[in-house]
Amino acid sequence: MLNNSDSVTGGPNGISRIGRPSLFGYAFSTPLDYYYLILVIAVITVFAMNRLMVSRIGRAWIAIREDEIAAEAMGINTFRLKLLAFVVASAWAGLTGVFFARRWPLSRPRASPSSSPS
Repeated sequence: MLNNSDSVTGGPNGISRIGRPSLFGYAFSTPLDYYYLILVIAVITVFAMNRLMVSRIGRAWIAIREDEIAAEAMGINTFRLKLLAFVVASAWAGLTGVFFARRWPLSRPRASPSSSPS
C-alpha cells in the first residue's frame, strides 16, 4: 500500500536526497564528523540505558523478565511496563533508522545491502 503512495514515500522510486544531519547549525559533512556524532550518541545511549536499568523501572523490568506472575503479585503493572519497554526500544530503533537512512542516499523498498535481489 505505501509502496505505491507517491506523495508520501515516493512510491517505488523511494525517498531521495536525504539531507546531512545538522546540530545547532553545524552540518556534519565529513565521515569523521559523522563518526564523532555517532560516537556521542552511542555514549549517551549507554549512559541512559545504564541509568534506566538501575532505576525502579529497570528493576521492575528485571522482575518481569525473571517471573512475570510474581512481579504482578508484587503490584507491578506488567502491561504498562512491557508497553514502556516496547516504546523505548522503538524510539532507539527509530533513531538508528534515521542515521541508517542518511548513510544510504536513497531510501526505497529493498534498498538495504542485505536485501539484494537473488
